Amino acid sequence: MKQFLCKCLVYCGIVLCCSVVLLRVLVTVPDEYCRHSHEVNVIRQIERMENIKEPKIIIIGGSGCGFGLCSTMIGEHFDMPVCNTGTHAGLGLLTQLNICKDYIRNGDIVIIIPEYEQYIGQTYLGSSTTLRIFSSVYPTGYKLLTFRQQLHLLQYVPGAHKDAMASRNLNFDETECSPYFMEALNEFGDVECYESRQHQVEKKWTVSKWKQRKVQVRIIGALKEYNLFCEKQGATMLVFPPAFKAMDFDENKDFIQTIWKSLRDAQLPLVSCPEKYRMADTLHYDTPYHLTYEGVLIRTNRLIKDLDSALSAFRY
Repeated sequence: MKQFLCKCLVYCGIVLCCSVVLLRVLVTVPDEYCRHSHEVNVIRQIERMENIKEPKIIIIGGSGCGFGLCSTMIGEHFDMPVCNTGTHAGLGLLTQLNICKDYIRNGDIVIIIPEYEQYIGQTYLGSSTTLRIFSSVYPTGYKLLTFRQQLHLLQYVPGAHKDAMASRNLNFDETECSPYFMEALNEFGDVECYESRQHQVEKKWTVSKWKQRKVQVRIIGALKEYNLFCEKQGATMLVFPPAFKAMDFDENKDFIQTIWKSLRDAQLPLVSCPEKYRMADTLHYDTPYHLTYEGVLIRTNRLIKDLDSALSAFRY
């Protein structure tokens, strides 16, 4: 038995060393797309959070936040600086949370808005996007990865490396207005370029149908731990539902309610109900989470009202 355990420890050690080496090889091959795209928002918001000394509002989520909120409106209403870290769901919610952890201070309001897929399967652990962003703009981010994440991300190494090599041939026209270029970002982390973000009527929209119908308990646990961490820091954490396209919401309504029930049962600080952020199909740009300018205004006004109510309830 003792010999078996020793072999297991040796095996785990070898696997860990290999995963660390393989993941860090990517640091030497940055992805040029990432360096010129809105994905630079990760490092920009880290710098912003680090430099803001007064209480602030931190928004954590994927591109549904970056493409779906107006931080200027939120900041002016609450008279607080806003850091919208929402960049890409592919980072994985666990990484999104850990990126912000060192910058949460007393008096901060931490708004967490995961895309629904973060509660399903292994999405919360990250994808090739994690490797692309870490290797290109935030190499120190590799230190944030848990052993479980490193093992999970190994499957994406070949594809991420191939994409990075191919990106060397990309041409970027800085005069072109694209929501996916870094020029579309404002200082708060919002993707603007609204003139290009019109609902694509001609696009063949397909409904999201999630094969897995089981809530990932590990991410529920991670959110509970994060809430306790925020409380110890003197910060207020609140969980919002994402803005989601009506046709996709209706297809997955029962499971969305299951997700929300799991969060409620875990006694997490939930704000509003998912139905309130079911957005008309015409308010979406190119994904079920990305909004047009009109959609951004409607969603932001709803969030401000809900946040006002939630904060009032916390105070009294």
